[in-house]
Amino acid sequence: MAILSDEALELFEVFGRWLRNYLPDAAGDAVVTEPIRSAPEAKTMFATKLREYGERLKEQAREEGRQEGRQGGRQEEKRETARAMKERGIEVAVIAEITGLSQEEIANL
Repeated sequence: MAILSDEALELFEVFGRWLRNYLPDAAGDAVVTEPIRSAPEAKTMFATKLREYGERLKEQAREEGRQEGRQGGRQEEKRETARAMKERGIEVAVIAEITGLSQEEIANL
């Protein structure tokens, strides 16, 4: 015997389809196709999926941060190389070609 009314079950299924469409990594087919037997069960299922989705978002953010850090390190290394080349009297245009930095950025080193 289902604790939720047919209308409530339909609303949960509609929400599940929405969740699957807008958060495809957060909700698998189980959220939509498994019968929902009670409100607490539905609440637990949705809370679990949302928590898993939140963890994936955090990991993606951490990875993006690591990538930005690596990119920043590469840029700093280019600036250090350009600074050393500039101190040795190499022309700014040549430094720009080698490092990929703009001539303006090199002039400001």
